Amino acid sequence: MTGNRKPFYGWWVVTGAALVMSASLGVGNYAFGVFARPLAEEFDQSRASVFGVITTQILVSGLCSPLIGRLCDKYGPRRVMMWSAVPFGASVLSLSFTNSVWQLYLIYGVQAFFFAGLFAVPTGGLVNAWFIRHRGMAMGVALAGVSLGGLVIAPLAAYLISFHGWRTAFVALAIISWVVILPLVFLVLKDSPRQMGLLPDGDPAPAEGTTHEGGNQTGTRVIGITAPPLFPAKQWRPGTAFRSPAFWCILIGFSLVNLAQIGVQMHQVPYLIDSGIPALLAGTIFGITIGLGVPGKIAIGALADRLSRVHLAMVTFAFQAVSVAVLMWASGLAMAWTFAVIYGFSSAGAPTLRPLIVGEFFGEESFGAIYGVVELARLVGAAMGPIIAAILFDMTGHYRWAFIIYIIAYAAGVAAVGLARPAMNLGKKRRAIDR
Repeated sequence: MTGNRKPFYGWWVVTGAALVMSASLGVGNYAFGVFARPLAEEFDQSRASVFGVITTQILVSGLCSPLIGRLCDKYGPRRVMMWSAVPFGASVLSLSFTNSVWQLYLIYGVQAFFFAGLFAVPTGGLVNAWFIRHRGMAMGVALAGVSLGGLVIAPLAAYLISFHGWRTAFVALAIISWVVILPLVFLVLKDSPRQMGLLPDGDPAPAEGTTHEGGNQTGTRVIGITAPPLFPAKQWRPGTAFRSPAFWCILIGFSLVNLAQIGVQMHQVPYLIDSGIPALLAGTIFGITIGLGVPGKIAIGALADRLSRVHLAMVTFAFQAVSVAVLMWASGLAMAWTFAVIYGFSSAGAPTLRPLIVGEFFGEESFGAIYGVVELARLVGAAMGPIIAAILFDMTGHYRWAFIIYIIAYAAGVAAVGLARPAMNLGKKRRAIDR
């Protein structure tokens, strides 16, 4: 809150970013699990062939993330989102006209660039600019939009497909993406508090000649004063960060976890339907699973301001592994709902903590460039997750071996992130390399 008791505008930015992520991820990613079976039947394709579409989208999005990060560092996250919003909706609309699988691959491949421009990298940049002390809570609120997208869009897509067909469903989702994203990007989002004469966290401006305790961007002048660097001992240039063991532990850990997480999410609906649960109910359970990430992200974000973020990540990864074991042995609705509750809440850990850990370890001076590479790696892992399960299903007729692989990936992710240690002892050597 500011001194005149008006709500700090940063919370409006966070809310806007949450809704942008809700629309973009819900339409561009979560809904695909609902479309998969109708598309496979329409084009007479195997599940591996159809799920290769979303694998392509995730992989291309990952490859684009370092470029998106550089663009965010240079032009600001809001401008990147502005450039991405209209073509993203247009790509969704064009899906309604597809007549073959290769057209799906082409459209989702092109869509991936604009999807990346609306998703994790620009949102992480916005939160890092607007918040310092309350960054964990702010990140949790922003990323709650990811889960909100699954809660709303997936069941809506299931309803539209059931009663109006998949082509009409794509048209409706394209319109929804434009209606939600465009006003928020143009009217609500701002790149940093400096643009509005504010300081991070809503702190009051200090008297002339004093400094802001919370810190801000390195060497930035704010309202006529010079703010000190944010986490000055932790400001890393990309090249130096990429040579640190901590970077590789974080990158590998989150990549393995996302391989499992996206694989489970994309196949949850087909698995439940194969288990005898009606399609509309399966889509609803999926929506609730993702929707539970809303309170999960907010709670984990709040805890991240008070507890070790690395330890929180390890705990949430372990709970996800347990929930996948529950799903693997699910024999009815009770077990399916048990999985939904455990998985839905704990899956909030990875997206909430990933940008926070990267910012904590490497600072925000080159956050976009560094985080963009982490996004690339974790999205490569995410791209592998759905196709692994699809291939194993086509070979065996069941998902058991896929779920075992996912549990192993979660365990390895726990170990990798647990090995990450901040490298605070490079001192003059690091600065010499940076120069």
